[in-house]
Amino acid sequence: MNATTSRPALRLFLASGLLLLLAACGGSQGFTSTSQAAGQLEMGSVVNGAFTSGALDVSPSTIAPGGTATVTAVLQYSTGTAYTVPTTVNFSSNCVLNKEATITSSVTTNASGEAVATYNAGTKCSGTDTIQATAQVNGSNLIAIGTITISSSSTAVVDAVVPRVDAPPNFISPGTSVRVGFVVRSPQGIPEPGRSVTLSVLGGPQSLLSTHFVRSGPGGTVFAALTVPAVGGSVRILARLVGGNGLGVGSVSEAFHAAASTRTASLAVVPTVLNLGTLDGRASESLLIVANGRQGTPLADGTVIALRTSRGTLPRSCILRDGQCRVLWKESASTLASEGYGTVAVRARTEEAGSPLRGHAAFAVVGNRVHISVVSRRPLLGGYSALVSVTSAGGHSLPAGTRLEFRAIGGRVAAPQVAVVPNVLAPSGSCPFGADAERGCYTVQVYGRDARLEVLSNTPGGILSERVTDGTPNPRP
Repeated sequence: MNATTSRPALRLFLASGLLLLLAACGGSQGFTSTSQAAGQLEMGSVVNGAFTSGALDVSPSTIAPGGTATVTAVLQYSTGTAYTVPTTVNFSSNCVLNKEATITSSVTTNASGEAVATYNAGTKCSGTDTIQATAQVNGSNLIAIGTITISSSSTAVVDAVVPRVDAPPNFISPGTSVRVGFVVRSPQGIPEPGRSVTLSVLGGPQSLLSTHFVRSGPGGTVFAALTVPAVGGSVRILARLVGGNGLGVGSVSEAFHAAASTRTASLAVVPTVLNLGTLDGRASESLLIVANGRQGTPLADGTVIALRTSRGTLPRSCILRDGQCRVLWKESASTLASEGYGTVAVRARTEEAGSPLRGHAAFAVVGNRVHISVVSRRPLLGGYSALVSVTSAGGHSLPAGTRLEFRAIGGRVAAPQVAVVPNVLAPSGSCPFGADAERGCYTVQVYGRDARLEVLSNTPGGILSERVTDGTPNPRP
């Protein structure tokens, strides 16, 4: 259904018009702004440093069916001062009312007075959709409106790729450089190499991004390095197609969150992947907690840090020596027989800080089984080249130092024959960037027309020892 012709859409327009009419007539409550001692409070958006009252910032302004955009509302006084009191902003749209799209229904403003909602067009919404944001402050109603265009299904699309570091709770240490990727696809869903794409930062300076113009490579992928802001906030990357089918169509990545305070400790947990073997509720693992202060130097010997974890159990505190302490993590009954992620949070009070330092780190818990899947193949003379994903049974990273040995039943493996898993915590299984050891993705050359690929794995501790064979038919050159 076209976004501009539905009855719920008419109701939204009538409601919006009534609010604006009441504001213009000088009713007892202001609906586009409210007067305060610091000036008139308004809701709108900031684009290129200029504030526009009553208008939302929608980025990108054109998306494909099923595409994603961010919708930003800003509360500030007419003097330009941000309204810092946390305020709930409600979002809706014509297509949302028709259940043809989704949007974050309510968002609380941050310290800069911003509320950022995520809009997804679905596959039925088309044309121009009108988005509305409302908020109530001191009994007065504020409103801002924006529009987004959903292109037809015959245009090319650009989709965000889940970043390698995006493991729950999606916390990234300030100043960390991460790789962000997108995939360009034809209207038929086929990856398109050689397409021009522009990249920009939403919510931060453009200098955080390593490049702003790229061409899609094999598999239609484009990527760039993003430096997460060193002082708080969250950012997203906006990608837009340039030229050809789908001109102007864009998409946004998921948000990269940094610490909200400069008083943040750098925290690491070693190992980052806990291989518990049987997942029977009785397993345990020795963890090394490494804590540094804001300047990157180890916290002083004798510093007591408080610990808590979202999964399993940890001692309530430990005492640092050379910036480290070792603790015993134990599995709990609540996580029995379940692979997944967990987090460790620390809190430490030091003399030089004045207020507590805080830090977070994520880890994964995996069992004792391995999963192998062939993502893609291409024939070679006398054999084939396979892009192989090797993960835990639950699709997580394997423990650091796991030795993978690639063999061929009825043939031979040319390269690689052996690989060692790096110490990373990354989503695995999809291989959006092709061969990528940090995602458990390897390109293996196998010779022998009827050869089947076999992977043997063994962790440094010897708990994980699995032989997995991929028996899918081999391509014929």
